[in-house]
Amino acid sequence: MRVVSYTRAISYRVKDENPANIIGLQNERIQRYIKAKGWKLTAKYSDRKFSSEEMTSFNQMLEAGLKREFDCVVMDSIFRFGYNLTDAVSVLQETFCPIGIHFSVVEDDFSSFGKSVSAITDYFKQKRVALLG
Repeated sequence: MRVVSYTRAISYRVKDENPANIIGLQNERIQRYIKAKGWKLTAKYSDRKFSSEEMTSFNQMLEAGLKREFDCVVMDSIFRFGYNLTDAVSVLQETFCPIGIHFSVVEDDFSSFGKSVSAITDYFKQKRVALLG
């Protein structure tokens, strides 16, 4: 299985901290998660600029996914995946899942593997509530 990671310096969750070493921290958690699952990381995508508009690596990852260059994307937090939660849902649930690309979120120990569409939809509903709370 071809697994990639995505990290991002800026979170769109208001209360999240953005320390200078946030990319390294995310990479460490992702690496431990992948190792525990027995997977192998084949590529890393990382938007390192502390700017909410930075999407270069995100767009490269999206393009690679559409070309089916990987089978699963792992992120530390759903709130660091893309510009906002709407974009995250659009890419993960509406774009990747239908073409067979899975996703895993380390902080929630959530993986789309073996999950129904309903379970994935419920996960995103819970994240919307958390974002508003």
